[in-house]
Amino acid sequence: NSILNSSRVGSFRSVEKSSFTFETDLPPSCRNIHPSGILHAFRSHGGNKHVHVNRQEHTFAWITNSLHIEGAISHLERFGFERTNGIVFIPYSTKRNWIDRYPHAAPALECLEHGRIYVYLNWRPYPNGLGELGRVATDVNDNNDPLAATRMVAESLEAD
Repeated sequence: NSILNSSRVGSFRSVEKSSFTFETDLPPSCRNIHPSGILHAFRSHGGNKHVHVNRQEHTFAWITNSLHIEGAISHLERFGFERTNGIVFIPYSTKRNWIDRYPHAAPALECLEHGRIYVYLNWRPYPNGLGELGRVATDVNDNNDPLAATRMVAESLEAD
């Protein structure tokens, strides 16, 4: 007799799958012209002979100006995210508004003006709203060695 068939389990619904939907907060008239937003990158891995489970990975990047989005996309491609299959841009008003609405999807990296990329050390720069713990700055323009310009930056981010 399954727990799902027991009378103790009447307050929730059992489903075969669940998903998140991330939506812009901009009105339709601004969506194609607003320069900032979130890059949502996702990928799936099939199982192997030791692990028989499919794995999904999602990461998010704050894009300050979409004119400089190429650096962030290239950085994600270096880590196996595919431009054509698994990276989408969602125009959004501010980084703070995104984090307030989707705290589970806080940016793992940030693309500032002129394509400079900041990759967060802990992949959750805003745990419980307490502020950034630290970040690594990576200059993605160094194509020979993308980690050559990596340095520690210990600072707090100001709210947008």
